[in-house]
Amino acid sequence: MKEKASKEKMKETNKKILYKEIYTNPFISRASLARKFKMSPATVTNLCSEMIEENLINEAGSSESTGGRKPIILKINENYKTILGIKIGVGYLNFYLSNLIGEKIFSFEIENRDYKNSESTIEKITEEFEKMIAERRMAKKDILGVGVSVSGIVDTLTGIVTDSHILNWRDVFIGKKLREKLGLNIYILNDLDSFALAQLWKGKASNFANCFFITVGSGIGGSMTNNGKLFSLTGAPLEIGHLSILKDGKLCDCGSKGCLEAQIGFGAITKYIYEETGIDSLKNEYKSLEMDEYSEIDYLRKAKKSDEKVFVKIFENYSYFLGLSLKNIINLFSPDYILIGGEAMEFKEYFLEKSIEIAKKNSFGRLSLKIVFDQDKLGEDSWVLGGIYRVIESNLF
Repeated sequence: MKEKASKEKMKETNKKILYKEIYTNPFISRASLARKFKMSPATVTNLCSEMIEENLINEAGSSESTGGRKPIILKINENYKTILGIKIGVGYLNFYLSNLIGEKIFSFEIENRDYKNSESTIEKITEEFEKMIAERRMAKKDILGVGVSVSGIVDTLTGIVTDSHILNWRDVFIGKKLREKLGLNIYILNDLDSFALAQLWKGKASNFANCFFITVGSGIGGSMTNNGKLFSLTGAPLEIGHLSILKDGKLCDCGSKGCLEAQIGFGAITKYIYEETGIDSLKNEYKSLEMDEYSEIDYLRKAKKSDEKVFVKIFENYSYFLGLSLKNIINLFSPDYILIGGEAMEFKEYFLEKSIEIAKKNSFGRLSLKIVFDQDKLGEDSWVLGGIYRVIESNLF
């Protein structure tokens, strides 16, 4: 019995090896697979036949031959299953259904004003999920799994959000609860780790060995990859937003003073504008401002239009603090590639170039010379695509 179980395990392992290669290198032949992985042609043929029967892969015609029969090429069946990605944001929930290569089937976003209440958020996710599958006549068996990205320290093995200051969550067993309610495999990731995985999958990051990702918006977060792997697999993120950058600075949600997030998070800069502006409409609107991403970014847009002088002044300070933080990242981690994203990039002309200049000028020696600085091109989709990829690799690779 043990020998049979061992053979079955080996067979499944080999099948996943072949599937991952077909996934990452589409239009590959059986002969090429056999050569690369030193498997017998018969083994590869049998395993590929099983995957075709299971609808995991398809034959996609033949390629050019160097002599003899033209080899049949293989590709994954992109529509074998769908995957649902969910981003739990500050004041909103984003849902994104994709096929196996991350192509969007549909997406939608809803408000979640009660985001600091974890039970309410879980119920809202459940309600929207049930409504989604009913309205679109979807079968749960056709969904491979659900990837959920959320701010804070996440134990990815247990699906527990241990601490999220921005959401005010602590020891929330969200993975277990959603698994019970949705009846599907659930994967919980820190949102910055999801962002980083998305950049490895769909962006340029896979071309570099050591990458650092920083996002700026309501919160400030960071993640790092080394040779295509997340720096932390247990969901303890690189809490760049809670680096102390100012002695006796503003009080942060985490309880410390002078954190980067307390100086340049949306909550901080909207308050700075309120304190500095002489425009009555901006002062009055701030007093009734909902402290969520939607409201804060809308307020910043209005401030930019109504009082650009103050707006420019606020972002001069923003540039300085972000630049110093980038300098510290360079000195600590010496990355090859730094990607900057997040909601604040809507206003990048007011801070980005100057922040990078400050970082380069103040970093140690010539460390900054080798770094490629880049901007997020995936937009809002980046928050969910990494979770979707985690579902794929956990089930099929």
